[in-house]
Amino acid sequence: MNVNYARATVLLLLYAIVLVWLTWPLASRPGTLVPNTKLAAQSDGGHALWALAWETHALTTDPARLPDANIYHPAESALFYGPTAFGALPFFGPVFLASGNPVLAMNAVFLGGLTLTAWVLHLVAARWTGSFLGGFLAAWTLLTTRWTLWHWIPMVPYWALLFPFPLVMFLTSRPAMRGRPMLLLLLPLLVLQCLIDPVYLASALILPLSLLGLWRLLCPSTRRNGLLLLTTIGFAVLCLAPVYAGYARVQTENPSLPNQTVWNREDLTRLPGAFLAPRAPTAVPAATLVLVGLGAGILAVRTRRTETRDTSAWRHGAFWACAGVVLSLEPPVFWGETRLPLPHDLVAQAYEVLRAPQRLGVATLLGLSVLAAAAFSQCEQRIRSSTLPRSLRSVAPLVLAALVAGSMYSEYLRGGPAWSLGSSAAPPSTYPVMERTADPPELTEALRRSTAPLLELPIDPRHHHGRSALLQSRAMVRSISHWRPLLNGYSSFWPDGFPERMELTTRLPAPNALATLRRETGVAHILVRRGPGVSAWEMLAEHGGRSDIRLVLRTPNELLFTVDDPAPPPGVKLEFRSPTTEETAPPVH
Repeated sequence: MNVNYARATVLLLLYAIVLVWLTWPLASRPGTLVPNTKLAAQSDGGHALWALAWETHALTTDPARLPDANIYHPAESALFYGPTAFGALPFFGPVFLASGNPVLAMNAVFLGGLTLTAWVLHLVAARWTGSFLGGFLAAWTLLTTRWTLWHWIPMVPYWALLFPFPLVMFLTSRPAMRGRPMLLLLLPLLVLQCLIDPVYLASALILPLSLLGLWRLLCPSTRRNGLLLLTTIGFAVLCLAPVYAGYARVQTENPSLPNQTVWNREDLTRLPGAFLAPRAPTAVPAATLVLVGLGAGILAVRTRRTETRDTSAWRHGAFWACAGVVLSLEPPVFWGETRLPLPHDLVAQAYEVLRAPQRLGVATLLGLSVLAAAAFSQCEQRIRSSTLPRSLRSVAPLVLAALVAGSMYSEYLRGGPAWSLGSSAAPPSTYPVMERTADPPELTEALRRSTAPLLELPIDPRHHHGRSALLQSRAMVRSISHWRPLLNGYSSFWPDGFPERMELTTRLPAPNALATLRRETGVAHILVRRGPGVSAWEMLAEHGGRSDIRLVLRTPNELLFTVDDPAPPPGVKLEFRSPTTEETAPPVH
């Protein structure tokens, strides 16, 4: 089937309209609004915004500084304590550099990425199965699965760029593909998708592909393809080596890194709830599963009649769907109260590096989407070969597609499939969003007058609590306007010593605590966001009278203090690791 470029372009525009409709009013103000479907979307979404902005800034100013991001000061390699998402830079960077607005750039990644992913999935599924309507149902399965627009992707918007995944699935389904086409087509797609998330997406792609390559090595007719597939995977891993080296360095410097995190790790997998919860990528609409079952039944009947059928989409869709299920089972696995003896127990140590293996179920989501297209294609062929009147045979597939799509959307509006566990209430009539506003111009100007370390308060020292992540994330996003070294930080993990520094900040503005923090970090300015819990800072701003800290700027919502070296008590000499004179020059009112 040749590509009709005009129709493909119209289809792309239609998916863009669909995404705008499903996420309205996000597109009404893309420069200030961000998704806010759950609390973690604010903290994790803020980290994603900051990370891509930092990477764009560092690569265009001083690439050598890329690993040493401006958070967790004075820790090194701060960028590699969380997701890097380098694969999203070609989509985020140009918009950010052209507009100077990171929120606009991230919405371009989120809305544009999902549009592109749905479009590519549609085209791939349609090409694979020969059914245009089947391609639509594949894309619609992705978009109406709650995980896509309401749970995971709004938290980490760069995951919207899943479009290489279905292309990799399709290209590797053809054992006859060999030589240069394999390297030229598959390798860049594989590297790009893995760079979006070198932990979860890389695992969800590389592990099943490696198994597929090993399987093909066993058969003489596919041995060459299997060897080329494994070679391509090897080249992809080699391309990712610098990223993995950054993570390895952080792990080496922090032997207890798995425990240095805000979020608690789930210690076991309980079935079937692990797959049925709306937050799981495996919780596809029930209509999808019914359609797949119906199509599989028709295929089985036709196979018994010895009719020759291309089952590539069926075989590989099922392979990826099963691979995602198996990979996402974190040991130990229980069915109710019964522990299941699975091979996963033999590699339990490998799952220690994955805090949430459930995310590997993205392979299942895309596999089931392809199966939905294959199933509809079977139904379509059965209708067209039936004895119905010709006029009915022409319109019946369209009616069936509309019924299935309408059922999927109805489940989406209800908050997930009726059989899913923990289904939420029906979503609001409009997509939940929040506004990210810029600091007052006078504050931004004052902060840019120095490059010395900065601390933003208040923070929540209870590192197990989501509020801590939220406050730290907000400080990181605000640092995009000045890029000063920041004592604050939030990511998947924190560096050694960070909780102790944050605990010390809760005793501020006590002189001893301030002197210790100044000595350990060289902090030169403290920005206090006015509100509950900052009464001591309000009093200090009103009365002053201290030689070690003084107010330099007041806005309706912020207080900016500069930290000076205090006069030591009699007989005591204090030593400070201070920045240069130019760096510590306080901003002017």
